[in-house]
Amino acid sequence: MQKTALSLPIEQVAPRRRTGEQQWPFPALLPVLLLLLVSFAVPLAAMVRMSFNTKASGQDIVEAFSLVNYATILSDNFYYEVFGTTFGVAIAVTFFCLVFGFPLAVAYSHTRGTRKALLATIILGPLLINVVVRTYGWLILLSNRGLVNEFLHGLGLIQDPIKFLYNPFGVGIALVHVFLPFMVLSISAALQTMEPSLAEAAETLGADKPTVFRRVTLPLAMPGVVAGCILVFSGTLGAFASPLVLGGTSLRMLVVVIYTNALILFNWPRSAALAVVLLVLVLFLLWLQERWRAGRAAEGGAQ
Repeated sequence: MQKTALSLPIEQVAPRRRTGEQQWPFPALLPVLLLLLVSFAVPLAAMVRMSFNTKASGQDIVEAFSLVNYATILSDNFYYEVFGTTFGVAIAVTFFCLVFGFPLAVAYSHTRGTRKALLATIILGPLLINVVVRTYGWLILLSNRGLVNEFLHGLGLIQDPIKFLYNPFGVGIALVHVFLPFMVLSISAALQTMEPSLAEAAETLGADKPTVFRRVTLPLAMPGVVAGCILVFSGTLGAFASPLVLGGTSLRMLVVVIYTNALILFNWPRSAALAVVLLVLVLFLLWLQERWRAGRAAEGGAQ
């Protein structure tokens, strides 16, 4: 007897899709790809091309294919000082964001209800204010006649104002305020995937609070810690408003030097070369993060 379609199992009637077979939705992604090409790839290519030009006398730019800008960056002690200052500020900002952000992330991931909403408002509140407005707010607070110095002077703790501005200290305070929410969100996202029963089981087996944190909480939070550190560090490397307003041209940070070369010295090739170096550094950090994540995933699969 010939079997009809109704008498056959559903697996034999429905067409089978090959395992792992995926269709590339190129038509749907075409507008997005064109937008990225126009708004990102083309300006990036123009910047890279500009970095190989040279600067003549005055404001003239000579079309060439020269490595003189990169050779100057690698051989001039001034740029080594610039990179040293920039990396020093970035490391300090990342460290303090981690120190302040980890407890906030733990509190946020373990809080529920109205308290969690209030804590989220406190953490995310700075992101709702423009970074330039926040920077000028810190300028008012940290200036020689600002609120902080006037408060300390009123208490009799200081006689002369503390110089917070135009040095790494004041810039670091403002940048921690800017990037702290990114660290908190990265760590809390990792902590929220952790099963609460793991910490409870460790305490049941006799582990104290520091041991539970060191052996359970911290290893599970490491993906968020690494992601947060990469975000804060790379963001600090490219920060512009806070170093320029609070540090001025006296604080030799990389983005301020790029700005000075482009808009004051009109040395666009040198400025483009510095921007390319900064881009390569950020991409290298992202590559390191991906290698660490892949290695961690491989270790987990082997176990």
